[in-house]
Amino acid sequence: MKTKTINLVLSLTLFALAVTNTTLAQNSKSASFYKDIEFKMAKVQEPIIPKNTVNLKDFGAVSGGYALNTKAFADAIDALSKKVAEN
Repeated sequence: MKTKTINLVLSLTLFALAVTNTTLAQNSKSASFYKDIEFKMAKVQEPIIPKNTVNLKDFGAVSGGYALNTKAFADAIDALSKKVAEN
């Protein structure tokens, strides 16, 4: 049981770090990277990542660390994928 809790905390921490890094990347100003370069370089178009969020409980997730929420995660990812495809 303790292993499941530790794995859940570790997974959530890694997810939070990934989201934070994505947000920081979206707010970067890449133009400063091209300043004072000694050679000509094409500017890279930064991707635009939509700010979509969902509550996993809306997809059947159960809190507490004892339930398997794989289907809730899969359903949430599918819903977000469809939302992005529609836009």
